Amino acid sequence: MVWVIIVVVGVIISILMAIGDILGNQRERDAHLSTIKLRQMKEQEMAQQSQQQQQQNAKTDNDARISELEKEKRILELEKQIEELKK
Repeated sequence: MVWVIIVVVGVIISILMAIGDILGNQRERDAHLSTIKLRQMKEQEMAQQSQQQQQQNAKTDNDARISELEKEKRILELEKQIEELKK
């Protein structure tokens, strides 16, 4: 009779330990998935920042080029006026 109780208690302890292992593995998986999600979000944020920086650089380059072209246009207009005044 005592052996039966000892065996039943041993089986119950084994079942509880198995449940604990399963729950522990689930927590590890959840933590791993959270880490992956955080990494993906960080990479997405970095990519978005990079894209915004590229757009800003392109706008700055375009603005600089427009400024140069306006200066050249003004120079050509002034040269044309000088030529007209020489005539």
